[in-house]
Amino acid sequence: MLSMASRADGWRPPIVKAIATTGSGVGEVRQALEQFRSFQEQSAWKEKRRRGYLRSRFLELLRRNLFEKVIRERLPDGSLEQVVDDLLQHRADPYSLVERIVAESVASG
Repeated sequence: MLSMASRADGWRPPIVKAIATTGSGVGEVRQALEQFRSFQEQSAWKEKRRRGYLRSRFLELLRRNLFEKVIRERLPDGSLEQVVDDLLQHRADPYSLVERIVAESVASG
């Protein structure tokens, strides 16, 4: 199965037999892990992965902070329940409400 799959970084994982209950093969597993670490250190893939991780982390923090700010400013005490009531009574749809709240947040800066 491993020979059929390809990885974006070009690494071909070795197949290492180990038995946890006896400790057999632990040295070979450790060696395979060290080879992988060395491969990543020498590869440009490490930079690409780090860049992707930092991008994702930044966007997640931004998303969370913006979400909390919008909730705090646009849906204060009880407003969220009013939105849910509007949705339940079909006085509004979720897409329109979200667009309106986002537009109000952007407009108020």
